[in-house]
Amino acid sequence: MSDDLLDSIFEKAVSGKTLIKNRRTLTIDYVPAKLPFRDEETKTIAQTLSVVLKGARPSNLLLFGKPGTGKTAVIKNVVQRLHQKAKELGIEVTVPFVNAKTANTGYKVLYEIAENMGINREEEKKLQVHFTGLSMGEATDRILDFKNSMLC
Repeated sequence: MSDDLLDSIFEKAVSGKTLIKNRRTLTIDYVPAKLPFRDEETKTIAQTLSVVLKGARPSNLLLFGKPGTGKTAVIKNVVQRLHQKAKELGIEVTVPFVNAKTANTGYKVLYEIAENMGINREEEKKLQVHFTGLSMGEATDRILDFKNSMLC
């Protein structure tokens, strides 16, 4: 490649001329404010999770479908809004996200939940969920013990 071509590319980048208006929209963690054609799914998920605002335990959710259909975007949008409402009300809400494609065993899911909740950063080692070495029951108990200790 010639130096002139590279200089031209770099000059365009510096000048701000680009085809893409907002590069952030291309990142994996970007969640659009409005999700067209997902109103019914958004409503169902929001209704299921909204009970946490009254201190109740929500039903479990399992989202499945073809890749790229908006599952992650919908749930992240709802959880983001739920966090906003909870903050307004002075309520702490933790919703761990686990990618079951990479956390492909029950134990790995529990480990990821513990990581998301910050359990493994705690000083108290007896509540930590290690990457290996615990039974499913013990890992679950530690997560629930941690959650219950946060309520006190």
